[in-house]
Amino acid sequence: MPRGINLFLMSLIVIASMGAPLLAASDDQGADERVKKEVLEVENQLNQALLHADSGVLRRIYADDLAYMNAGGEVMSKDQVISEFQSGEIKLLTLGRDDIRLHVFGDAVVLNGISTAALEYKGHVSYGPRRFTNIYVKVDGKWRLASHNVSLITKK
Repeated sequence: MPRGINLFLMSLIVIASMGAPLLAASDDQGADERVKKEVLEVENQLNQALLHADSGVLRRIYADDLAYMNAGGEVMSKDQVISEFQSGEIKLLTLGRDDIRLHVFGDAVVLNGISTAALEYKGHVSYGPRRFTNIYVKVDGKWRLASHNVSLITKK
């Protein structure tokens, strides 16, 4: 085979072999976007449930071994959080979310953002902003909130 044809064929093989990872990366990006959309939908359902103290939806979305860390540093379980919403110890008066960012790690998603909520906790009302992190994991095909962590943003 003439040298020019060999170089041409080799170039095609190299280009074709490079295209496979690029295509795979493109498919991963599409999958990541699909996952982000699914998790954002669950996050929206969670936010509505928090505003309305809907314990049924909270029970469905919260993972059984939820670790819920509030701005005061207290760590609460799924049952504790739901109980405090049901009893009225925690009341979400308003809820705003900004600067939402999602990072997909297979069957786990880290969601970061800023909450501008007005929250009444044990009779004390506090206002945002707060930085929060929600970690979602896929359990039995459903996205569950496994960890919630919030901290106050102090003015500089």
